[in-house]
Amino acid sequence: MVNPTSLFGWMRSLRWRIQAWYAGILLVALSVFSVLLYWEAARSLWDEVDTDMLAGARIVEGTMRRLAPPILDSLAPGPGVRRDQQRRDPPFPPPMDRPPPRSNWRDGNNPGMMPPTRELPPRRALQDRLSPHEALDPVSDFKAAIDWTAIERLLPGRLKREPNEVTLTVWSPDGETLFSKGANARSLDWSQVDTANLKNVLVLRQMRGSMRDLLIRGPSNTTICFGLDVTRELNRMARFSAFLAAAALGTFALAWLGGAWCLKRTLVPMAVMEKTASSIGAERLNERLQVDSMDTELAEVATAINGMLDRLQAGFERQREFTADASHELRTPLAILLSSTELALSKERPAEAYRAELEKCHRAAQRMNGLVDSLLTLSRLDPEKQNARTETVNLSQLCAEQVDYFRELAGKQKIAMQSDIKPCTVLGDRGLLERLVSNLLINAITYNKEGGWVKLALSQNGEGCTMTVTDNGDGIPAHDLPYIFQRFYRVDKARSRTSGGNGLGLAICESVVRLHQGSISVESKEHDGAQFRVWLPKVS
Repeated sequence: MVNPTSLFGWMRSLRWRIQAWYAGILLVALSVFSVLLYWEAARSLWDEVDTDMLAGARIVEGTMRRLAPPILDSLAPGPGVRRDQQRRDPPFPPPMDRPPPRSNWRDGNNPGMMPPTRELPPRRALQDRLSPHEALDPVSDFKAAIDWTAIERLLPGRLKREPNEVTLTVWSPDGETLFSKGANARSLDWSQVDTANLKNVLVLRQMRGSMRDLLIRGPSNTTICFGLDVTRELNRMARFSAFLAAAALGTFALAWLGGAWCLKRTLVPMAVMEKTASSIGAERLNERLQVDSMDTELAEVATAINGMLDRLQAGFERQREFTADASHELRTPLAILLSSTELALSKERPAEAYRAELEKCHRAAQRMNGLVDSLLTLSRLDPEKQNARTETVNLSQLCAEQVDYFRELAGKQKIAMQSDIKPCTVLGDRGLLERLVSNLLINAITYNKEGGWVKLALSQNGEGCTMTVTDNGDGIPAHDLPYIFQRFYRVDKARSRTSGGNGLGLAICESVVRLHQGSISVESKEHDGAQFRVWLPKVS
């Protein structure tokens, strides 16, 4: 059984789809061009044929108009008069009834006599050959008056073919054949003439197989028809159409091969990108795609991939650092627990000694509990898709409660708590906002000095609320400011461990603010205190 996936697998190939679209568009363009070219060539050819046939018909028409009036009149008899009843009156009186004309012509030999008789025009010559009152025979008279040899000399070259290829027929108004030349089985018959349409047009053209007919109205309502065997022209157009088809197919094949070659060369950088991307792993995230020699479009894709690799590398590095720091932070309290329990179990000790070891283990467990709690908080705040609960929070009341809550802790360290809180309401998670304010206040109290102060200010401006937590403690060195919000980063490692800090408080603050679509920044000088500024969007 044939697998449809393998059968139509080429449809999933970008290269083959591009080439198929290119080939399809090219094929349509070549077809349209060939059809238009063939149409124009056919139109031009048939225009030339019709022009030559019309010229021949006009020559016959002109010859007929030079015929004697009696002959032209006999072609269209009056109503109720049969052609065999028409009689021709003598065109001139008999010579004996006419007095001789006078003339002043003279010469030395024949004074007073008429000049020698000149040859009459063809019209009068024909009239003189007819006896007076002779019954008219239009067909005989018309054939006798038409000189086909003279007409043939004037015809265009296209009409000077074999007798069976060119036909000329002249019909009287009632369909009687007055003249025919080259008539054969394929000649047009009067019954096939569209007389109704011929009355409305000057020239009537029609095709009958390999015969092309052209009809015009002649003198005295006669009909002149030229028929031409256009087999040569049809064969010529057939050869031309075959040439167009062969040229189009040849061009299509050449373009297909050229397009395949161009696509292969164009997609070489993509193959290089694929090879490079396949070699990049967790241990080789520092490798990047070379975009210098790529085309603009591929360079844009490669640049985007390099940016993604930069973010992945930064994420992996942060994850590695986080794991190492968390392991390091947990190792210390675990070591304290193990050493205390081993010491307590090594021999019998007084109750006071056991109590001291248990207190040490309790402090280590509390530290581990705080660290684990902070890690869980960060893991909940990390994903970008995580959203804070959208409840209305009275931020001014929350800040006032936190200041009162930490006032006792600050008093133990002889630190004054100050506040300047204006009304402000935001949308967010109350629990996370409490964690934000408490972490900032704990940080300001912990890293302050005896007799210092901590001030929390809250104001509303523009589209949000601005909260600042300021202290006059030791401050933060300038080289530490860019890293202050990184996880497990401590300005004073020794002091942080003494105070129980784990370097996650400000990282949690930064995550909470980002989750509420706000911003946080810090300004500080060493030994001159620090100011943390938080902006949160207010309720509109």
